[in-house]
Amino acid sequence: MRSTAASTSWDGATSLAGFQVSTTGRFWVSTEDKVESPLIFSVLIGEACYNLRAALDYLVFELAREDSGQPQDGTQFLIEDTPEQFARRKDANLRGVKCAHIAMIEALQPYKGCEWTKTLRTISNPDKHRHLTVTMSHRMGFVKFFTSPPIVQSEGPVRRARFRGSDVYVQYPVSVIVLFPDGGGVLKTLHILQAQVAETLEAFKPEFKR
Repeated sequence: MRSTAASTSWDGATSLAGFQVSTTGRFWVSTEDKVESPLIFSVLIGEACYNLRAALDYLVFELAREDSGQPQDGTQFLIEDTPEQFARRKDANLRGVKCAHIAMIEALQPYKGCEWTKTLRTISNPDKHRHLTVTMSHRMGFVKFFTSPPIVQSEGPVRRARFRGSDVYVQYPVSVIVLFPDGGGVLKTLHILQAQVAETLEAFKPEFKR
């Protein structure tokens, strides 16, 4: 674990392991502890990405059946970086989809300036969500002092320190931020992708007769 801390001054404050704490127990601190993410984070993100991609793939499957009158094998929602890559794969993966619908799908390609499809493809790669950064940020709040380790550990990290001449255990609130390797916030990114996929499905609804 790597930790950095910086604190402001308080009138009559007492130093506490790099923090400045007032006699009321109120503190102001800006600190970050970066730790390796639990495996379950990557599993859940992988599931979310899979379901978002699956929704788009299912859209193409239904479009192909609607347009051709029968189910088509091997359909997939393409996400390509160049027109040439898209053209190479569309006959196989967009089989049965009429030209107007292919054009709608092409408009959502990264080479057409659509960033969210590029992001979805990128984070769908297991390597991108296997190595997450978990940042625990501490801001203004109240600390709790104990003469022995607190029984309830879920209310925040516990640090041992000297306070007003005594050895104490200090517990303070934190917020947890989970980031992708490029620094993007996981929750924010997934919310954006969920909204964009939902919007895409809504946009195609009028294309179905039934």
